[in-house]
Parts: sequence; C-alpha cells; structure tokens
Amino acid sequence: MKSLLEHKVVNKYDYRTFGQIRKEYGNLPSPTKIFSTVDAKDTAFFKKAMKDKNSVVYKATRAGHRMHVALETGQINEKDIMTSKVIDHFKNYILPDIDEVWGQEYGLYHPEGVIGKFDAVGVLRGKKTLWDYKKSNKRKTKSAMKKWFIQSVCYTDAHNFMYDSGVEQVAILNVYGKTPEEIGSEITILNTEDINKSRADFTDYISRYKDKIDTTI
Repeated sequence: MKSLLEHKVVNKYDYRTFGQIRKEYGNLPSPTKIFSTVDAKDTAFFKKAMKDKNSVVYKATRAGHRMHVALETGQINEKDIMTSKVIDHFKNYILPDIDEVWGQEYGLYHPEGVIGKFDAVGVLRGKKTLWDYKKSNKRKTKSAMKKWFIQSVCYTDAHNFMYDSGVEQVAILNVYGKTPEEIGSEITILNTEDINKSRADFTDYISRYKDKIDTTI
C-alpha cells in the first residue's frame, strides 16, 4: 500500500536517516531523551503505565503509533476500525491543507547538540512548515502541548540550520477521540509568542539536562 501523502511529495533536499545523523554527529540526546531525563517522575509514571496493556497511557500511545504507521505506509489492520476512521478523518479534514511534503521521518541535528527525527516538513496552507502528527484521546489546549511545541520548534530550527530551508511555520496536526464517534481534529499553528517561548523552554531543558548528566558522572 502507498503512503497517504505520497502524491504530495516534492523532493527538495538530500535528507539523511536518523541512523546516518547519529553516525555523523554521535550518540547525542533527542528531545524525548532530554524530557525523560529532566522530568524523571513523569518518565517513571509513563514506564509503569506502559507495562499495563489496559492502561489509558498504553492504549493512547499505541493508537498514536498505529496512526503514524498508517500515514507513512498506508498499512492498516483490517480489524482496526478505529485507525481506519482516524485516517478517513485525516483525509477529509487535514490532508487538504497540506500542499507539499518534502520529507518524512528523517534525521536532524540541532547545533545545541541534539539529534532527532521529524514527522514531516513541506508546505501547509501555503507556507513552508514543519509539522508533527499527534493522536490523543481528547482535544488538547496549548498548555497541554508544551513538549510537542518544544520538540517541533527544535526540529524546525535544526532543519533551517542544516538546509537553510526558510521554514517559517510550525504546526501540530492533532486527531483526537477515543471512539469513532468522538473523532475530531485540529491544526494548531504556533504564533510568534509560542515559538519564542518554546525556544526559551528548549534552552531551559537543555541546561537542566546537562546539570543532571553532570551530577551523575
């Protein structure tokens, strides 16, 4: 099966895989690693919840993974009605806003010494945009998307650093709902204040991460 976004692909850059980025720059932390190290209590709670396949956290995380796989490969288990409905909703309400896709799931290096893998970058609503796909049980407020914002801004800055790409917009493409009847979606585009705050929060997380690493050596 084909990726849902395949017909939107426009090849602009010679992207590298996350493995190639890690080989070139070393085993540097990702934003997720930084978050998990700094917010140790949250990480412990998450790990414990992921051991219980009946937990809300486990189910939500797996639902998000299935959506990503479906978007990237077009593969959906025929018995997975929820994911099918999520992708149908994405086709109807989000896909029309995506004009071009330059790349998906490629590696990036940020000059602060951070590496990672972005969801997608291209043109959304007429502007050069890096965006993140999210699946959640409920609609999210901006405050609840804090780490999503930080990570996406980090990757946007890294993309512009590596490719001089002039990406000017950062967006979260969120499909939410626990049942087919509850499915909805929202495209959240970060404004200038959101981006500046996320950059400041990113710097703060890096500082606290380095402090934690130093104290464990």
